[in-house]
Amino acid sequence: MQSGDESSSLPTPHSSLLAAAIEQKTAQLRPVPFLNAVDLKANRKYLKYALPPLLFIALLLLVSPSAITGPTRRIANYNTVYERPAPFRFVLLNESLTALQGADFTLEVATEGDARPAEVHIDLDGRRYRMQGSSGTFTYTFKQLRGSQRFTLEGGSVTSPQYTLEVLPNPAVVSFRMLLSYPAYTGRA
Repeated sequence: MQSGDESSSLPTPHSSLLAAAIEQKTAQLRPVPFLNAVDLKANRKYLKYALPPLLFIALLLLVSPSAITGPTRRIANYNTVYERPAPFRFVLLNESLTALQGADFTLEVATEGDARPAEVHIDLDGRRYRMQGSSGTFTYTFKQLRGSQRFTLEGGSVTSPQYTLEVLPNPAVVSFRMLLSYPAYTGRA
């Protein structure tokens, strides 16, 4: 008596036919070497059409690499959210953002870029003030400064990063000491 497992391993007429069919298909589908699959000599006539675009891309890479690398970086980093570049930027014309306590400070700002805003606002502690000026240069005067101020600049749809105007305390004389050296002829030595 034979068990069910042993009877399935016995050769049947259908299994040998199936094995022969698989071997025949495998022989037909053998990998074709690449050198035999593509006839490079026959494709040389298309080289004159492919060469100008390739030379243009190579020249563009030499002259302005960011024209190609910038967009490809954006494609490669598809998960990163990119903002549209601003049409202009703010440039602070002041050498430093420091002022003495109680003094006035005039902030001078210029705009650079393709498009320039008609007006610029300064945002101080949530309040917007219009800056004076036009044609790309704007000013705002901080009156009688008491403490450091944080502010941003806004023009059109562009907002600057946050800047800090540092207010320094007025210099004061804390202590005064004097050492006098009288000449010998005065008799006060």
